[in-house]
Amino acid sequence: MSDELHLIIQRQQRQINDLQEKMLRLFNQVNEFDRRLNNIIIPGTVKSLSADNKSIIVKHGSCETPEIKWFCKAGEVIEYRAPSVDEQCLLLNLTGGTDTSKCVALVGITSDKFSFDEANPNRLYLKYPDGSLFSFDFENHIYNIEMPAGTANIIVPEKITFQTTEMHVKGKLLVDENIRCLKSISASGHVSDGTSSMQDMRVTYNGHKHNNKVPTPIITEQMR
Repeated sequence: MSDELHLIIQRQQRQINDLQEKMLRLFNQVNEFDRRLNNIIIPGTVKSLSADNKSIIVKHGSCETPEIKWFCKAGEVIEYRAPSVDEQCLLLNLTGGTDTSKCVALVGITSDKFSFDEANPNRLYLKYPDGSLFSFDFENHIYNIEMPAGTANIIVPEKITFQTTEMHVKGKLLVDENIRCLKSISASGHVSDGTSSMQDMRVTYNGHKHNNKVPTPIITEQMR
């Protein structure tokens, strides 16, 4: 083999080696881009809450995130709802898929464990773990608040106005301050003060008459 031919073969071999190295680098880059692309959006489940209940750890496959934030309504108006353990979520990777340490969790995806009790497009409802339910049927214009137990408190410093045709209270009504009525009051039962009822007063004074010629009977029992 001549020296010239040998040099040509060596040069071609170097070119082939360079091309192989470039192809290997491109292959590794494609694999890295593919890995990062797959890590931009990752399905997962909530594993636990942080000690201050302001962040969560999410499991995805055999891995898990550090404590990260979850999407909520946060601004001048803020809403807090801690995600449940085993709640499904999506991890949105803010680092372009390099790792999951800078993810934010989009929570609230339905699953077999957390599914809809009903699916009525005309009814909006909010259900709590104790069975309490807030619902609005906007087809029939019915708003319900249902609690299996407990107390509801509404605290307004100045005034509450109810504008409706009729208000029906089932149960006892206790008012700490004075009641002022601008129209009539009717009652099917007795109306009482701290001493007696109006019915007792009628029984005591049903013989007492005014502005007529019939003599007023002697009152044997004085009003207290």
